Amino acid sequence: MLIQSIDKSTNLAWVAQRLTARGVDVVLTREPGDTPRAEAIRELLLDMPVTSAQRRLQGRLSASGEVRDRFEQERSAFFEAVRSAYLERASGSPQRMAVIDADAPLEVVQARLAACLEARVTPWL
Repeated sequence: MLIQSIDKSTNLAWVAQRLTARGVDVVLTREPGDTPRAEAIRELLLDMPVTSAQRRLQGRLSASGEVRDRFEQERSAFFEAVRSAYLERASGSPQRMAVIDADAPLEVVQARLAACLEARVTPWL
């Protein structure tokens, strides 16, 4: 799983906007604080096959002229192991972690995020 290649920043801003529209006070930080609300959102796992993530990353790098950092230069087997560990963790705690299929266009991923957020945010309102 390549976090940068699945539009984490784009989706974070989108989630913040959606929560604000629902009347939830939102403060964007690099890491969510240790609060029940932050934990409910932190445990959203955007998942996609490693090969799809690598293609997306390569497209972003080609378009921006950036180069891969050390983490992004790891071999596919490393990312497969990381992805498997996250998916195993999620399957062991389905009430705490939601896996969102991110191997789709941004609009589809955001629709999936919206459905998940609705279920997690409604109790706060």
